[in-house]
Amino acid sequence: MSSTTSCRPADSRNDFSRWCDLFHTGLSIRVNQVRCSVGIHVVPVRSRYDADMILREDFSVNIQRIKASLTGIAVLALSGCASMSADECMMSDWRAVGYEDGARGYTTAQFGGRRKACAKHGVAADFDAYQEGRQQGLVEYCQPAKGFQVGANGGQYGGVCDAALEGGFVEAYRIGRELFNLRSAVNSAASAVNRREGELAYIDDEIRAAEAALIAKDTLTEDRVLLLAELKDLSERKGTLQSEIETLIADRAAAEVELRNYENTIAEYGY
Repeated sequence: MSSTTSCRPADSRNDFSRWCDLFHTGLSIRVNQVRCSVGIHVVPVRSRYDADMILREDFSVNIQRIKASLTGIAVLALSGCASMSADECMMSDWRAVGYEDGARGYTTAQFGGRRKACAKHGVAADFDAYQEGRQQGLVEYCQPAKGFQVGANGGQYGGVCDAALEGGFVEAYRIGRELFNLRSAVNSAASAVNRREGELAYIDDEIRAAEAALIAKDTLTEDRVLLLAELKDLSERKGTLQSEIETLIADRAAAEVELRNYENTIAEYGY
């Protein structure tokens, strides 16, 4: 979806107009307490920094939409894994198919998809043979080592193990899942620091550019007023970011310590 940028004066009573340049888009927008709409966003714009951050946010929203669409496509692709051709339906060893599904921890819903696919080709799936193979595959799947692996990779447990094996599997799964959660917390904290540091670097560039324009001989008086206001906003945002970064770095360090301690603890139990 393409973004369109349009601006209209919110208050025309002022005697002079100010300008801000959106360097990253090649657009120049006349702003004097204007309201600019970028895509579906309607927000007040006071400075070049505000306008550029609006465009960055709109771009980020579109990227997230693309990621969501790709995720939906991937889910559809995975849900279609149970589809089978006519030849596959007629030639399948249903016991072997069941064993493979069981070893992957699939529920019987997987068989339902295969049965429907084969029914379209006029072939009846052999549930008894499938289930016999699946039960054998589940014995392989429902082991503590596998439970830990599934949990550590952020996988989901579908409740497929029988009572005799489920206790050990679930306990190991929870240990692995906690490891996954702690690793995710470290990665999340690191990403948050990186985002703030990236914005801080951008603001430093903007401050230098505004300071250079402020002392330039050809800068008009009214433009100097706007630049001073922009520098004030940028400086305030810089201070906020520096404080946030300091807090986030401490959070990241605490998460890393917690992860290391957990890894050392579970290593003592063979994980």
